[in-house]
Amino acid sequence: VKESADGSTGRIPGFMLWGARVAYDFGPQMADLNLAFGVKNIFDQDYFIRSYDDNNKGIYAGQPRTLYMQGSLKF
Repeated sequence: VKESADGSTGRIPGFMLWGARVAYDFGPQMADLNLAFGVKNIFDQDYFIRSYDDNNKGIYAGQPRTLYMQGSLKF
C-alpha cells in the first residue's frame, strides 16, 4: 500500500506491547475499596499508530512507558 501525503494510508511496522497491573483488595472490613498500580509498555518500545477518526489523520508515535495508579470506591 502506497503511503499517502496525509499519512492516512501506508504500512506501519507491527509491534507488541507488554503491560502489568497489580491490585489490592482491603478485605471484608473495607470491601468497597480497591487500589491498583500498573505499567503500560513495560519495555518502552517505540511504535507508531494511525488515526482515522478526525481531521488529524496520520501516523503518530505510540505511548511511551506509562506508570499509573488506580483506585475505586463503591458507595
